[in-house]
Amino acid sequence: MTKRTFARRRVRCENGEEAALLYRITEEKTDGITRYGAEIVMRRGREKERAAVRDLTASYGRIRDFLKRLSRNAVTPCTLREVAEDELNNS
Repeated sequence: MTKRTFARRRVRCENGEEAALLYRITEEKTDGITRYGAEIVMRRGREKERAAVRDLTASYGRIRDFLKRLSRNAVTPCTLREVAEDELNNS
C-alpha cells in the first residue's frame, strides 16, 4: 500500500488543546486496478489517533475531492468511517 500526504490542518479542540490533522490518500493495486482510500492521523500532545478506510474508489479525482472535503470540514479519525459510508451511500 502506498500513502501520499494530501493536506495538513491545525484545529483547536473543545478543551482548548491544539491538534494537528494529517490527511492521506492510500493506494493499492489489485489485479492491475488501482483503488484509493483515505487515512486521517490526529496528533494532540503525545496522543496519536489514526483511522483509515480502504478501497473507496478507482477514481483519483473522486478521492482527491473527498479528501478536500474531509480537510475543509476538519473531519477527525473517529468520524472518518461514518463520513465515508455517507459518501458511498450518496454516490
